[in-house]
Amino acid sequence: MEERGKDFGEHLHRLREDRGWSLREAGKRLGLAFTRLGEYEHGVDAHTGKSIVPPYRLVGEIARVYGAPIEDLLRLAGYGAGVELDDAELELVRGYRRLGKNERPRLLARLRELEAGSAPSTAAGPGEETVPG
Repeated sequence: MEERGKDFGEHLHRLREDRGWSLREAGKRLGLAFTRLGEYEHGVDAHTGKSIVPPYRLVGEIARVYGAPIEDLLRLAGYGAGVELDDAELELVRGYRRLGKNERPRLLARLRELEAGSAPSTAAGPGEETVPG
């Protein structure tokens, strides 16, 4: 367990330094106290002295903010790989994560249309062009 926190922390520290960010700046970008981020980088909780890694969801947010592959961070944090995805599935997940929150529902609606075998919608939504039928 202690190696897990240390390995993750060293990697996290390198990622931050590669971006030229201070602990304070990175903490602000993550919405996290810089002192807590420092604990994650050292792999040790300052209050308990025990090994520490961020919660699963925070690892995902770190990956997004740092622009780092989530798979690597999850592995280093000791979270199981979970469901194995092939390259095309990973590309879909990464594409979804790059979309803005307003674009995601449109993508999900289109996927549901494809699953149902229906033709794409030709009606234009707000700010969209009409798709030729």
